[in-house]
Amino acid sequence: MNNNYLAFFTWIDSHAGIAGWVQGIGSILAIIAAIIIANRQNRILVAQTKKQHVLLIKKLYDSFWAMAMSCANHFGRIEASFNKNSIDYFREEFTTTGIDRALRTLDNFPFHDLPDYKSVVAALEVRDRQHALLDIAQKLQKVAQQYSESEFHALKVLFSTNLSAFETELKNFEYRKDSYLARAH
Repeated sequence: MNNNYLAFFTWIDSHAGIAGWVQGIGSILAIIAAIIIANRQNRILVAQTKKQHVLLIKKLYDSFWAMAMSCANHFGRIEASFNKNSIDYFREEFTTTGIDRALRTLDNFPFHDLPDYKSVVAALEVRDRQHALLDIAQKLQKVAQQYSESEFHALKVLFSTNLSAFETELKNFEYRKDSYLARAH
């Protein structure tokens, strides 16, 4: 075995340029390894960044959805009060305080951070429909204070029609949310 080692080292000593070749091949392998490692790290970083971005977008969608549903619940209670068939009941039970607060929060929502044009448009449609419903609800409240039965009834119909449109806008927004998140994964 020692003769093999001796023969190997003798051969290396007799070929002086071999050290340069070994060094050159080692340098090339080191460069290839550095490129592979850097590429892998870049792919991991890109994947992590995309995952963080998707999580941020999901949080935006979810926070908007929570605010919109808060208003939807208020509007649903208003419509449920119509079933009592009494202006007195509506006048005594109805308040816009919760809706005002929810809409002020919604107005400050960062719509521009949503991921695409259609999502922004869908969110703005929901917000605008909520404002229209609030305006009608406030008119209903004034009319209820004045005991104008015919005007109250006309506003109830208008409110119910707008509530149906609002629910459609919510479904459109939910579709945009689900569609984007499905594509992102």
